[in-house]
Amino acid sequence: VYPNPGTGLFQLDGLTEITTAEIFQMTGELVQRVVLDPAQSQIDLTEFASGVYLLKVKSASFKLVIVK
Repeated sequence: VYPNPGTGLFQLDGLTEITTAEIFQMTGELVQRVVLDPAQSQIDLTEFASGVYLLKVKSASFKLVIVK
């Protein structure tokens, strides 16, 4: 996942199949669910406020930091 921290556009590399990604606030609230495929694996969070979010993709989880 890069760039991290970023301004809201995040790229995921290494996807080999279509999968669902979920973005959570640090409170645990689900704020977005997107379907990703290996050809288009970008997540657009530019409308989100600055802060730390959790990204869950299949069985992996990542921390995303948005800085504006």
